[in-house]
Amino acid sequence: MGSRHELTTSTFRPERDELIDAGAHLPQGKTMDGFLRACLRTLRDDPQALLELIGPRWPADKPRGRPPKKATP
Repeated sequence: MGSRHELTTSTFRPERDELIDAGAHLPQGKTMDGFLRACLRTLRDDPQALLELIGPRWPADKPRGRPPKKATP
């Protein structure tokens, strides 16, 4: 039987430099996991304020899935 955890894993892939640069600003003793959970709680509790704050920094959409196959001549 597989391991069952109370919390499921969610994955996102930040750019390496984004993660390193942002992590340098976390207060000592605080983790990126805790910061992201605090952001999710803020989005839940006061979505308008948070979305207004981060709006200018929202990343562009990336294509999802596999790239389309190239047409063969």
